[in-house]
Amino acid sequence: MILQILDIIAPVFILSGVGWLWAKRDLPYDIAFVTRLGIGVSMPCLIFSTLVRAQIEPSAFQDMMLAALLLYGLFAVVFGAAFRLAGLSLRTFLPPTVMNNTGNLGLPVALYAYGDEGLALAIVLFAIMVTIQFSLGLWFVAGPQKGWDAARQPMVWAAVLGVAGAWADVKLPVFVDATIALTGQMAIPLMVLTLGVSISRIRVGSIKRALVVALMRYVGALAIALGLGAAMGLTGTVYAVLVLQAIMPAPVTNYLLALQYDAEPTEVAGLVVVSTALSIALVPLTLAFLI
Repeated sequence: MILQILDIIAPVFILSGVGWLWAKRDLPYDIAFVTRLGIGVSMPCLIFSTLVRAQIEPSAFQDMMLAALLLYGLFAVVFGAAFRLAGLSLRTFLPPTVMNNTGNLGLPVALYAYGDEGLALAIVLFAIMVTIQFSLGLWFVAGPQKGWDAARQPMVWAAVLGVAGAWADVKLPVFVDATIALTGQMAIPLMVLTLGVSISRIRVGSIKRALVVALMRYVGALAIALGLGAAMGLTGTVYAVLVLQAIMPAPVTNYLLALQYDAEPTEVAGLVVVSTALSIALVPLTLAFLI
């Protein structure tokens, strides 16, 4: 089992470590360009290509979509109540706790753990998370004027078109399908490298508070995902991917939003760095439970 888990997580953390070392050596890496390329081109292609090719029962897609919506709704309620009781700022701590890194970290782990089926199901959850993050999440941090930015995200439309194409059994011309798939193949390596580079450049705030919040988030997310999966009667890959994606750490995108809109970015940075570091141990622990 140890070797099986190592086979799953080692490529992700090694490549992320390469990005971290790259940045520490002060080698050039244009995060703005790579992020724009990833969000605007490669990730939408990966999402569309994976979904339209997926050989998965429509019921599995429906189960994952419903589970993802309920999961993030429960995260908002439970973690929001916890931060309110602790006297911590909801605007600062709630978005990076509700939203998580189901992209840079979650997608490659799902791929290596459960193959193409796991990747397709993880992309469904990721697409829903992105939609929530750039609508309600952005509204929460930046204000109502930014609440409809999700409608301008190519990844959201790629997911919609991909699911529609899968249900309609659309067959694209071979050259179109191959071009989209090839473009999407660079998304995961780029995302994982960028995660390492980004982590190396973040200035953090309180490590102690970030550690407490990150551990609370892991335990709470795991309990919520396990309970939700059991309540919905989920089994197999759908259940495993839901739980695995639920425990992923805070995403770098929330740090960038906090920095842009002055929502205590050093506190959010601490949560991103600490939760990502903890994931080196917590993701394998969760995989050991699921396998």
